[in-house]
Amino acid sequence: MRVATDHEITVYCRRDVQFPASARLRDASSDMSAPSRPAMVGLWRRLATLMYEAVLVFALVFVAAYLFIALAQGTPAGWLRLVFYTYLLVICGAYFVFCWVRTGQTLAQKTWNVQLTNRDASLLRPGRATVRYLLALVSIGSGIGLLWALIDPERQFLHDRLAGSRLVVTDAPRQGPAHAEPN
Repeated sequence: MRVATDHEITVYCRRDVQFPASARLRDASSDMSAPSRPAMVGLWRRLATLMYEAVLVFALVFVAAYLFIALAQGTPAGWLRLVFYTYLLVICGAYFVFCWVRTGQTLAQKTWNVQLTNRDASLLRPGRATVRYLLALVSIGSGIGLLWALIDPERQFLHDRLAGSRLVVTDAPRQGPAHAEPN
């Protein structure tokens, strides 16, 4: 098999502009190396993502609580308070599980170029994402998961260890004026 040149391989990204392709055709026998694993996310980036996530979840809970209180016509009391707290946990869980299953990233994780994957680098299935969410409630809520990250060799949170998931760094390019589409 022969190797193609840059002149033979072009990618048309826009209407009139041609860019050389970043990938070249190679001899199939020359590329027998195993695919490289994405880099694990460091502890400080995890904590920064967690803080940003807290702000976003606060906004989500604020809107969800407002809707519940408006429909209940007042502040929940008695057994309705338990229903209210369960409702908020389900709303938050739906947000996290939906994002993790769909793209592996919540809005905060996209901002910090972090993606949640299985150990084999595939996206989480709904069951595993739900288990991770429930474990994270206990792990982060009690602080044990944060302390665990200090002694874990890969700086993983406890709920990631137990759920079989991992946070990896993505190499997503940032969208800026240079990458904007023309009108």
